Amino acid sequence: MHLIRFPSAARFRAAADSFLLRHEAQHGLMLGILGELAELPPGGLAVVAIDNGGSAEVLGVAFRLDTRLLVSRVEPDARDEFAQLLRKEPCSAVVGNAETVRAVTAAMARAIEHSLAQGVYVNRRVMWPDRHPTGARRLATPGDEETLIAWHIALSAAIGQRETLEHARESIARRIASHALHVWEDGGRIVSSAAAVGRTAHGVRINLVYTPLELRGRGYASMLVADLTDELLRDGREFVFLHTDLANPTSNRIYQRLGYERAGDFLMASFEPAN
Repeated sequence: MHLIRFPSAARFRAAADSFLLRHEAQHGLMLGILGELAELPPGGLAVVAIDNGGSAEVLGVAFRLDTRLLVSRVEPDARDEFAQLLRKEPCSAVVGNAETVRAVTAAMARAIEHSLAQGVYVNRRVMWPDRHPTGARRLATPGDEETLIAWHIALSAAIGQRETLEHARESIARRIASHALHVWEDGGRIVSSAAAVGRTAHGVRINLVYTPLELRGRGYASMLVADLTDELLRDGREFVFLHTDLANPTSNRIYQRLGYERAGDFLMASFEPAN
């Protein structure tokens, strides 16, 4: 096995896409990011692990985005060798398929500051909540921006991620402009949010699901996610997927009640800063 580095995002996708699409939902985050990149970011790298026995078979995929190393699912018999090839790659975190992340971080032998275990869930047919809260879903507008920025920062903090005001503002403004961000409005007040992002060949990912603490338990997020999922499926997506925090059993149960089924495990492991 060896690594091949590609000079452009287009050439990387040509080599990696067919491998990633074998487990599309599990690789949905990677596919969504790659689909939105016109070029690899400055300092980024693209790596595909190939069997050097002559068959040119892709065995695993990794690429660096900002300071994070994203890794794919890798079969058990190739995982350790794949991890060894990546052990010297500079990064602040390793993100992706849980088993691959564990192998790569073990090979790097660096202290982990924070880890977040996630479940990857897939929905192909919505199961509607038993109760319908008051209000309705609508697209987010620039008038919602300040509230949604605060929610984005709060959501990031809840899962142990650092989010700057500047980055949150840019992210929310971009999602509003692209009609990706939706809210549930009740009595003239927005009470929950969810976004549809990172389209893949057959799916699309829902993220930024958030309801302020004082408004939880009323069914807002459940109905918002169900309604948005249903619209995405009716618009032609074969499936809708999302990531959950496995440390939050309540949210996992809620998504399962909406028809989401567990399709894989995802892990985000951040390293302690080097001295």
